[in-house]
Amino acid sequence: PMANVLSPVHLLKAAKEQWVLAREFLQTPPLMLPVLTVWFSFFGGSLHSPVTTFFYLELEASDIDIGMIGTYMDLGSLFSALMAAKLLTKYGAHLAVSIGCFFCATGCLLRGLSNTVPQLYMSAVMIGLGSFHTTVMCIISNNTPRSKRTLVVGGYLIQLTILSLIGKLLYPVWHYFLESILQYLGIYSELFRDRITMSICSFFCVTGFFALALDDPKKYNTVYVEELEENSDADQKKEAVGEYNGSFLLLSLALILLATCSTAGTTLWPLYLHDTLHWGSQEFSYLIFVRSFLSIVCMALVPGFEHQIGKFRALYFMALVSAVFTAAFWYNSLGSIELTFHVVAALIFFSAISAMETSLKSLTSLNSPASLTTSVFGVLALLGGVGNIIGNLAGTYLYSLAKTQELPFLVQ
Repeated sequence: PMANVLSPVHLLKAAKEQWVLAREFLQTPPLMLPVLTVWFSFFGGSLHSPVTTFFYLELEASDIDIGMIGTYMDLGSLFSALMAAKLLTKYGAHLAVSIGCFFCATGCLLRGLSNTVPQLYMSAVMIGLGSFHTTVMCIISNNTPRSKRTLVVGGYLIQLTILSLIGKLLYPVWHYFLESILQYLGIYSELFRDRITMSICSFFCVTGFFALALDDPKKYNTVYVEELEENSDADQKKEAVGEYNGSFLLLSLALILLATCSTAGTTLWPLYLHDTLHWGSQEFSYLIFVRSFLSIVCMALVPGFEHQIGKFRALYFMALVSAVFTAAFWYNSLGSIELTFHVVAALIFFSAISAMETSLKSLTSLNSPASLTTSVFGVLALLGGVGNIIGNLAGTYLYSLAKTQELPFLVQ
């Protein structure tokens, strides 16, 4: 089955499916502008992703502080996820996405202007409140049939990852361009340069906000739920007998655990490389570019892999791969051989995590009670937010503790 999934024919088929799906998003009136807005915003946000952790370090944030910044952002995201379905139902997609754009733009600008860690906390909450990609996921879910859930969830995540990949690829170009201009003007401050980079994503959110403001909001007043027409009776029967509520609970717990591991790894990786190799944002940008590229390939292959061996078996396999390759982070120092192993193993680990996210979100949404149909992705974002908070707090606390005292091997 693995050989079939990785065959050139299947890879081309997966790429074609994603292209067709992106066109469908843009050709469906309720989806077009919200999808374009989140695409534009994600691209802008990825321009500063390589420098984010290093910007925090420049403002003298500690490892614990960086974890708390992520926690405050996740708390804002939790509230945003809770409100996503309510805003869509009551006010429509136009206003719901516009509110997200406003908070995201304001938070990014405040972060770029921050001078202290408490100011970073405040901006993190604002950015979290502006996590409107969950709102757009709810809109997409409500406008696509249930039978295409894995393809749609995976496709949406792939599209965002591709835009993130492009932004990360352009970061070295942006870095060189901005530094050249600032040096021409006689400005040599690295902190000032990074402030501009951290604030640039506000432009993209503001652009989306005004695009929505100038558009006719009436066509976004209705949330369409096509899948209810074909599945509501079956779902209600299943819920009545409790056929899959147990599966939904277990999958929800797995989603929290996945988000915990993913967030801890994402937060700690640049700190790990900074402490062991003294890498900066420039070197790290190349590594996360490769990570994004591999994640895109893995997520695109998930539907075909699930078709070959089944949804749950595919999920178990990806979980096993990610668990094995946590070995990437076992070293306290990195020589040339250890560095090579670390890079390869870490890239496999993060790619497996990305593929698992696609599969697990699809499975959880398909096993959700009928009462959650219109808000299921808000619930998934809420569960992910809980895991993100745990990952940020526990990950940075243990990492900081490991610097000062000897911990058990597995904890270390």
